[in-house]
Amino acid sequence: MNTSLTFLNSSWFWPALVGWLILMLVFFWKEWKTSGRHRLVLKMLLAGIALTSLLLVILEPALEKPAKDKVIILITEHFDQDQLDSLQKKHKEAMLIDYRQEQDLLNLKEASQIFVLGSGLADYDLHLLENLHVDFLPGQFTPGIIKLNYNKQNQTGDILNIRGEFVRPTSGRKLFLEDAAGNALDSVKLSPGQSQQFSLSTPLKVQGDYIYKLSEKDSTGQLIKSDPLPLSAYTSKPLDILIFAYQPTFEIKYLKNFLAEQEHALAVKSRITRNRFKYEYFNRPKKNISRFNSAMLEDFDLLIIDKASLKSISASQQITLLRSIENDGLGLLMLGNTEDSGLNPGLKDILFETDRTSEVTLNHLPEESFSKEAFKLQPKFGLKEIHKSDSDIISAYYRKGKGRIGTTVLTQTWQLKLEGKEEAYQQVWSELLEQLSKRESQTIIWTAMQQFAFIDEPFKFELQTSIKDPKVWTEEKYQVPLRQDLYIPERWKTRIYPKTLGWHELKAEQDSLSVFKYYVHQNQDWKNIIAYQNRENNKRFFSEQQVEKNQETNLAAIHPIWFFIVFLLAIGGLWFEPKL
Repeated sequence: MNTSLTFLNSSWFWPALVGWLILMLVFFWKEWKTSGRHRLVLKMLLAGIALTSLLLVILEPALEKPAKDKVIILITEHFDQDQLDSLQKKHKEAMLIDYRQEQDLLNLKEASQIFVLGSGLADYDLHLLENLHVDFLPGQFTPGIIKLNYNKQNQTGDILNIRGEFVRPTSGRKLFLEDAAGNALDSVKLSPGQSQQFSLSTPLKVQGDYIYKLSEKDSTGQLIKSDPLPLSAYTSKPLDILIFAYQPTFEIKYLKNFLAEQEHALAVKSRITRNRFKYEYFNRPKKNISRFNSAMLEDFDLLIIDKASLKSISASQQITLLRSIENDGLGLLMLGNTEDSGLNPGLKDILFETDRTSEVTLNHLPEESFSKEAFKLQPKFGLKEIHKSDSDIISAYYRKGKGRIGTTVLTQTWQLKLEGKEEAYQQVWSELLEQLSKRESQTIIWTAMQQFAFIDEPFKFELQTSIKDPKVWTEEKYQVPLRQDLYIPERWKTRIYPKTLGWHELKAEQDSLSVFKYYVHQNQDWKNIIAYQNRENNKRFFSEQQVEKNQETNLAAIHPIWFFIVFLLAIGGLWFEPKL
């Protein structure tokens, strides 16, 4: 390693150097006057050596040498034992810290190099490694679920769909979706390999808070692993839906029957021939819907209309429709072809791209095939996806004032009913209705920033509200401190540290009806998912910070006796020179 010279009394350098120069000039003048040029060079050389030795005694020179490396090996979940053995063999004096045992991490700043083995640190501990030289060495996961996606808040009548990824599955094992009593609701067989995508589903019929389970069992039915799956089912009020059809189709026929079975209030206007229409009403009294105006539209939550019917209404009626969407929150679902000539510009914000594929599978329903038109939706800022097939957008909407305008390229979904695929049909249309219908007025919108909450670990969430100074309270009557977003004043962020297992609620003081429910897990739940999330967060964190190795140095002072010996030798030379 390189070494460098420095001075312990560096602040004296310039005064000492000036003194050295003055003494050298005085000695030169003295010798020139007394001896002339006789051995002047030799005398000046000896005098320079003597004075330089005295100068170095004053300045105290020291060599800057690299200090001995302090290496820390930090092991986390799923670390590789071979990697650990190799590092300990190379760095015999390395300090070993087991993150799983919650050992002290305060001395990390003292390390010149840190090795993190396994899945990495939790997100809330990564700040301890900022600006440090860290090598992250991920390990392999144990068999289990590393990805999980499902809706925690559902409406009764919805199909609960659970999708995920299972790594290193074992042959002969099965994954079961079980209710709170342990009854199997759905299952999937695991096949050996690196990873396997899975999908499980079950209808939700009764309102309430539930703890379902995902259980892995072997071929004999022996339980291998089980993790809780908290979810809530609530009953929403029926929607008031208006349907305009330019001509009778099987799509509209099956759709209106489905909506009526779901107890939605439904009014249908179907064109039979030119200037002749058929009016139907389900779960609601008859109402005059022949005149297209704001008074008629204000009673409805959603308008489902094909493009031909939309283009048949006048320009002033299209403006009336847009005002109902923007001001009253009406939802609009446009069906049919992509031709939008003759439409108000406010109804043409969704763009289409040619896509000759006639059938697709949706990402959350990979086992079903759906017919579609020869188009897909063009990605655009502000466009919110409802259904996707890989990266292609199949159904989407954009916000327009208080309301939403959406469309889908799915077609002939009624064939699912004929094939007995009721659940797929119900799910697709329920998702369209839920995303596009008129929003209920909410004073507070709660959003969990993490997938799971655990005991004694920070659980982050945020709320959006127009309330100037919201106050949030726990069930134990403790007020939760909120931090307002600097750029979006309606957004507030916070974190809590749950102390007990099970369901919990947070309530806003200004709106007692606004409740945020969350479930607190045991620390052993969903360990593979947490490990996977930690690994991805650690990879991202360490890739974003480029830190050079923290190399500490020590100063080793040169003993002044050596300079004193050189000084005595030089003075002795000056004394001996006249005797030559």
